Amino acid sequence: MENKIIKKDQDLIRNARYTLSDVAIKTLSILIAQIRVEDKDFKEYIININEFKDLTGTTSKNISDYIERMTTELLSKPFKIDEYNKLNWVTVAKYKKGENQVKFEIHRDLKPYLIGMKNNFLQYDITNILKLKSTYIIRMYEICKDRLNENKRYNNKKTKFNIEIKKIREIFEIPKSYKNNDIKRHILDKAVIQFADKTDIKISYTEVKQGRKVVSLDIVVQENSRGSSDFLSSERDFISYVRNSFINKTLLKYKDSVGKEIELAVCPEGRLYNKKEPSKAIDPKNSKMLWSTLYQYALKGKLEVFE
Repeated sequence: MENKIIKKDQDLIRNARYTLSDVAIKTLSILIAQIRVEDKDFKEYIININEFKDLTGTTSKNISDYIERMTTELLSKPFKIDEYNKLNWVTVAKYKKGENQVKFEIHRDLKPYLIGMKNNFLQYDITNILKLKSTYIIRMYEICKDRLNENKRYNNKKTKFNIEIKKIREIFEIPKSYKNNDIKRHILDKAVIQFADKTDIKISYTEVKQGRKVVSLDIVVQENSRGSSDFLSSERDFISYVRNSFINKTLLKYKDSVGKEIELAVCPEGRLYNKKEPSKAIDPKNSKMLWSTLYQYALKGKLEVFE
């Protein structure tokens, strides 16, 4: 994926109420990342099928049924910006079985929240949320990242804020059956671990009580350098990261056994190819070996594309 930076109005982060699956939020984030600073209006945005595969971790060659469920979810689950305004994230989703892409149109009423923002917005690298395992944890990341970014205006790399449990329940649309202890175990405790391992922030929190009841949280957020290299934790994570981030970029230059120059890159469909001979496919056996070689180079810090 060429564009990796997400930019959202602060009101969309702090007050919008919605429930989407984690993969739907990630899909939506890929769409938003395609919006450019100079855009005056929304365009038709495209997601490659291999990006869907990377988001779900599926190895299936036939994901038509999954895409059908995904597009239906984005079209049928509206969200609330406030008590009076409810709308869908997207208005059009086009996919034909056998095609290698899905085309979307974002709802025009979202323009003030995604285009031409001057103040009070959150900006972050999409790679920070692609490995998070829950819709609630992704939203918690955005809230914490937003608070840290706001404080960084004063050159602080650490911030503390308080948020009411009631507010979390409201904007996350957490069902009543989800007890406060479930929020602690399934959202907060997991966010602490996943943020530290997979993102550019880390958090800790303290429960604030009235009597015996937890009413709010004091959350401390600070920068985290560890998560930035998490894509090297396995060869599979590395391949997914490269397919998302470096389409058609030169990954490695070398000469083969007969002295022929090879300029290795990954195409939009996720396959490795030689930029010197783009029409000549690399066979699957060699491709597997080359991915392993690229991963070893990356582990040693020898891939120029990462510099």
